[in-house]
Amino acid sequence: MNQSFDIKPFNSPCGASVHGFDCSKGCSDYNIKKLNEALLDHCFLVFRNQKLAPDSLVKFSRKWGHLKKHILKQYLLDDFPEVLVVSNKKNIDGRSLGIEDAGRYWHSDVSYEEEPPMGSLLYCIENPPYGGDTLFANQYLALKLINKSIINDMHKLRAFHNFNYDMLQKKQGSKRKALSKEQKKQLNGAVHPIIRIHPETGKKCLYVNPGFTVGLDGNSSEEGKVLLNYLFSCATDQSVIHRHEWQLNDLVFWDNRCLMHRATPYGSSYLRHMFRTTIT
Repeated sequence: MNQSFDIKPFNSPCGASVHGFDCSKGCSDYNIKKLNEALLDHCFLVFRNQKLAPDSLVKFSRKWGHLKKHILKQYLLDDFPEVLVVSNKKNIDGRSLGIEDAGRYWHSDVSYEEEPPMGSLLYCIENPPYGGDTLFANQYLALKLINKSIINDMHKLRAFHNFNYDMLQKKQGSKRKALSKEQKKQLNGAVHPIIRIHPETGKKCLYVNPGFTVGLDGNSSEEGKVLLNYLFSCATDQSVIHRHEWQLNDLVFWDNRCLMHRATPYGSSYLRHMFRTTIT
């Protein structure tokens, strides 16, 4: 099925909205090609007013490749394990349905694995009236902020990424469940270049993030820590950030290879309930 739609870029460092496209309906290879081109051009896409059951979300997500099941299997949807639940809702016995404090720090999804995912899709089912926004940071632009006197040296450096879940789980107020021994064995971390070449656009971007990048590979000196903090400041500079204010039934699809993101706080009396898929 071929759908007619329009792409309208935001007046911001990244992002565009898709008008007239129904993600629950079938779509042609031509549609997928045009949407992928828009994703590469704008780094993330917003589809408003979508009506997506879990199977429709999974089916649409698979148009871009295989789906990755998150290591936090305790927060996966029972009938659709490809779907990670991001939520502060609880079931009848008070058990959390999802991760309540997901992404409250700048990160690039699953950068702590050898092959980080291509992208992620997040679908809004319930959202608070205030807060709970998502900030996106364009890492193509962040790279341009690095002092020109050191940029050549950056191409030679690599950094270690690690998912320190135990630290997140032990934070005051965290409702996260502890990892099993089997899950902990999967968290070996990974080393990636500080400057990454996007596999589809061929453009260079910064690839470090405060959430998972824990140090320069082979350099634990104070000088190395100072450099990494400087890179973090470029990666999160206000000039590269777009704030997405969620609306009910929004679907947001972002390119994990050139963006960082983080969730903003919201009042604990409000509900925020979302489904996420991740494309390998």
